[in-house]
Amino acid sequence: MSKQFVTVTAGVGYGVIGADLHVFGDGSPLYLLENWRPPARVDSAALREQPSRMLNARHAVVDFTGREEERRQLLEWRDSTPKLSVRWLHGPGGQGKSRLAARLAEDSLAQGWKVVAALHGPGTVLPADRQEDLSLTGATGLLLVVDYADQWPLTHLTWLFSNALLHRPGVRTRVLLVARTLDAWPAVRATLATHLATTSAQALPALEGGGEREEMFRAARDSFARHYTLTDPEAVRVPWLGAPDLGLTLGVHMAALVAVDALATGVRPPRPTDLAALAAYLLDREHLHWARLHSEEAHRLSPAGRTFTTTPQAMHYAVFLAALTGSVDRGTGRALLQDPPVELDAERTLADHAHCYPPERPGSVLEPLYPDRLAEDFLALTISGHHVDYPARSWAAPATATLVHRPGSGPTIGGCCLRGSRRRRGRRGRSPSWPPRPPAGRMWGRTACSRCCARIPSWRWTRATPHWSPSPGRPTSACWSRWPSAFRRSRTPTSTWGPRRWSSG
Repeated sequence: MSKQFVTVTAGVGYGVIGADLHVFGDGSPLYLLENWRPPARVDSAALREQPSRMLNARHAVVDFTGREEERRQLLEWRDSTPKLSVRWLHGPGGQGKSRLAARLAEDSLAQGWKVVAALHGPGTVLPADRQEDLSLTGATGLLLVVDYADQWPLTHLTWLFSNALLHRPGVRTRVLLVARTLDAWPAVRATLATHLATTSAQALPALEGGGEREEMFRAARDSFARHYTLTDPEAVRVPWLGAPDLGLTLGVHMAALVAVDALATGVRPPRPTDLAALAAYLLDREHLHWARLHSEEAHRLSPAGRTFTTTPQAMHYAVFLAALTGSVDRGTGRALLQDPPVELDAERTLADHAHCYPPERPGSVLEPLYPDRLAEDFLALTISGHHVDYPARSWAAPATATLVHRPGSGPTIGGCCLRGSRRRRGRRGRSPSWPPRPPAGRMWGRTACSRCCARIPSWRWTRATPHWSPSPGRPTSACWSRWPSAFRRSRTPTSTWGPRRWSSG
């Protein structure tokens, strides 16, 4: 029987049993491996306070429905050849990739498979004194799930593929890589040739019109209604769902959520085919939550007893910042809140932000708004230049430029402001102050971050001049790449200071 003891003094520790641990020179892990865990139950009252929480895939509020053909293909792949096999599951943001991967994980666990999740380590806040038993004794096979795989640097994925966990003799091993586009797949597939792995890609198509979308709307409506304690969910009628944007699973879920919330609160919902208006409706609920928390505390007679003191304006800035940076450790969070464009207290703002957006991992701060697509809309709508009934902020573009120009860093989500702005601005052009110049020495554009490819204006990198300029023609997928960020990565690996392997015993 394998045993491992992790002792931590004034810090954090992470260990694995039955797998390799790849680390940077300072000891921080290149990636984390953890056993797949089912979603934790979330209090209905907390979900109603901020309805967008019901759209977070990790809460799995909506009962899984549909996608029978895609599930069949994944199960067929899982049960095929005994060799190491890797599949690239791709589709636009909001298409339901994470939920489909989670369903495969749940099905596999029930059938005796060992299911492991890989998380990109740099910038991830480690839980204190954490160890994972990844031994495969008695397992039918091994399924490794890597979400946001297209955001991993190729070298980091290469190290992951070399982990001894994936090469146990006699163990059927499957690796599911989840991504937005196929852009990074050819290079990733080439690295797998050295492992003699079979490879395949699977696209997650848009929902078919008619019955499939209506079935998904009903499932989402009934799931949301349970948290609103609505006795008659069918009072929310299934609308026309033929608009192209409603080919997204998230689009159908947003339409159902807004309809249920509007019925429960007694307001008139926007048209279900107008995704910008649906996003603005849900973001209004976020603003209302911030305002209520601040207003309730402001009326306390004793200032010393106030527990939530961050103004809605300061919270808007903190949520904007979190959407750009992703969750970070507390020290980095404090540094990011220095010299803000609005009045705030850094420590108090971090605490209040964590109250509204509880961090997924203990010790981290600035957990971003979810789902990603809503965070992208939030960023795009906060930047001036659109015509949606939502308040833009004059500090948004300068604040983003300040983040970009921080030494050795840049926005984690990269071009999400740009791709969001394409949807809200259409053909009207862009704000003259946007986008900011990239910092010197960074190479952008060719290796595109798939989360930045969906809805951006057509920009091209001009080598002769250090700025972005409009490119004629149809939109392209060239955008900000997910280059190393001080917010997400503690160091940038180089040839002289790169990953190291700690092999399992």
